[in-house]
Amino acid sequence: MLVVVLTIILLLTPNSLSSFDYQPRQVSHHLTGEDSSWAKTVILKSYMCAYGIKYNVNPAYVMAVAHIESRKGSYEFRTGRMGRTYYGPMGIHKYFLNRWNINDPEINIKIGARALSNIQDVGALIRRLHKYNAEYEPSYGNAVKKAVKKYSKLGVSG
Repeated sequence: MLVVVLTIILLLTPNSLSSFDYQPRQVSHHLTGEDSSWAKTVILKSYMCAYGIKYNVNPAYVMAVAHIESRKGSYEFRTGRMGRTYYGPMGIHKYFLNRWNINDPEINIKIGARALSNIQDVGALIRRLHKYNAEYEPSYGNAVKKAVKKYSKLGVSG
């Protein structure tokens, strides 16, 4: 319920869904790093819901991809730099740092959701993941499918 409320707030906030070149809000810089706090997870999920809806993709799909891209230990979603190449939670390649501030979790989620836009079913999601993840393997697709089931059972949908 709280995720739905936060999503509505984000949708009604004027600059929250504007172009990529806006200045990040104050909250985003507190979300970087490997913090698994409940509040951080709620904020990240609200971004995933908002941008999933904006880009016509089931938010459960966005959450599933983020979960698999940024999984490590007990963390549901990681933010900031992950290794030497990718930034979380959506696993965006460092190449895009020149274009967007992918270290900002909200922008990272926005870009990831946009890359998954207009997906209506899990089959289409798996086909899109072949382009989304340059190192796609069937085990990756199976992990995403399993995560989609998890988030769908939680009542997350577009």
